[in-house]
Amino acid sequence: MQSYARGSSMKRRFIMADAFDPSRQVIPTPGLGRKIEELQRSGRYRTAIVEILKVLDRDRGNQEALFLAANLLSASRTEQLTAAEPLSDALTFDQRLNPVWAVCQKCDRSWVPNSVHLGSVFGGAQLVITNPIGQQCPKCGYTLCHECLKQTPLGLGMSIYSQPCPQGCGVDLSLPVHPTGRKNVQFGRRPQRITHVFAFREGPIRPDPAYVRALLETRSPDVFASRPQIFPVAVGQWPDDPDFYAMAFLLEQGVTKEMIQNWETGTITDDNRTRVHVVKLYASR
Repeated sequence: MQSYARGSSMKRRFIMADAFDPSRQVIPTPGLGRKIEELQRSGRYRTAIVEILKVLDRDRGNQEALFLAANLLSASRTEQLTAAEPLSDALTFDQRLNPVWAVCQKCDRSWVPNSVHLGSVFGGAQLVITNPIGQQCPKCGYTLCHECLKQTPLGLGMSIYSQPCPQGCGVDLSLPVHPTGRKNVQFGRRPQRITHVFAFREGPIRPDPAYVRALLETRSPDVFASRPQIFPVAVGQWPDDPDFYAMAFLLEQGVTKEMIQNWETGTITDDNRTRVHVVKLYASR
């Protein structure tokens, strides 16, 4: 279950407890900011993020590391793709970076908002955002992206930039958008060896190996270090309970109950909005 931050269960309930807060004091680590700045200036985005992740491994809530990560991730897509070391989806999906993202409550689109630059690192400097990606309720944190704002029915004289919060807060959605935190879009990492991976994809056509590999490279990149057996499976009619469906399938294939007890599962939606339920089985020792 997700938890939310700042006040009562009603106030800011759409802001997750670990979301990056630009107003919090940042205590610099000697040399870290300069190192990341130099890497970013030379286009080495991938190395920079890896260095930040090392800090977050030791301290998941390190505000300086999260700020530096947000600064990298909020760079334009063109800037990232043309860099000497572009950021891969495997890195941007990393769970340790979840706190710096804002997520649309309607469509789940996510982005790193410009409000990260309003914090104490820059002395609370103000930004003028002329083409906002979304808007947010200043009371509860309910957030909509630009595309969903455009699709909302408007009353007479209303603008997409003057919509009341649909949660009944009595205020309009507005700027700035602060990070809401992001639910996991990538599997966690365990120390045990992965022995088998099953990818149950929605639809009558079994996914080919290239598709499954590309999916796992972004959503569970640690898989390949174990060199597990990988099995793609087509699911003609998507089940109400994917875990129950997967368990029945695995037992029918001869997988033991002991192996299933040590599994990890999760449903992913790919770029084509197709659901894929991934099952990872681990060695007992």
